[in-house]
Amino acid sequence: MLLSEIAIFVPNSGFSFLDPPSIKSMTTHDVLEGDLLSLDCPATEGNPTDTMYGWKRSSDNEQWLTRTLTLRVHRTDDAVYTCTASNVMTPTGFEPVLGYANGTVHLNVQCKYNVCIYSIQGISISTSK
Repeated sequence: MLLSEIAIFVPNSGFSFLDPPSIKSMTTHDVLEGDLLSLDCPATEGNPTDTMYGWKRSSDNEQWLTRTLTLRVHRTDDAVYTCTASNVMTPTGFEPVLGYANGTVHLNVQCKYNVCIYSIQGISISTSK
């Protein structure tokens, strides 16, 4: 069961609220092939603040259990990535409830290229990689 907000009673202090984490929207992230990427999940912790983080790549379902995704970028890393932040909320007198939020970002890998010029008996040929 997922609840967006759960109220619990705390004696002599009124009400306290349990909240799941939230994630700010992300846009396409352009990165150059070969660069070191460090992409932070833009999450705001809920209540309780003990939050777990993870990333998942859509192209092959590879997962990382970290708040900050760090990659040496290759062409094959061009994909949609999903960040998940979650916490376990335990309302007084009830079973624990998982609170979570997801956000996605497209990693747009800009490929490096090499220009090679070959000369065969006076004929010039150019190629790009």
